[in-house]
Amino acid sequence: MLSGLSAAPAAAEAPDLVYAIYFRSDWCPNCAILEPSLDEVRARSQELPLELMVVDLSAGEAEFQLALGEVLDRGLARYYNQYFGLTGFVLYAAADTGEVLDCVTRLHDVDAIMRVEARAIEAVRTRPPNERAPGGIALCPPPMRAPPPPLP
Repeated sequence: MLSGLSAAPAAAEAPDLVYAIYFRSDWCPNCAILEPSLDEVRARSQELPLELMVVDLSAGEAEFQLALGEVLDRGLARYYNQYFGLTGFVLYAAADTGEVLDCVTRLHDVDAIMRVEARAIEAVRTRPPNERAPGGIALCPPPMRAPPPPLP
């Protein structure tokens, strides 16, 4: 089972870094389908500039606070706020801008997840900021809450 954070390079060391935020819980049937595929992907692709963060809604208080701190420290609070309460998906975001690149769900097998991750990394490497979403974000679940308005 997935746990904790990957040992990915810091954003300054890897300008093409992609964050993968996995929203899960023990009671989530979609997580039970998705997790074996995610485990296999992580075993196959440990050298990618991708940092996995697991937000486990069924974790104990200390573990949950640690995972939440990792998400907040990386400037990804908006995704935590928008998606808290939803589980069974991974949201991929560019580390430099935080823009959503793609999502995977239980509908993705190992090869499909690896393609999504490669496409997300390639988008960060080759496309200008705010023009990187490779077209897969339709699979991202609708947020539980609306995003906050931009600051003036």
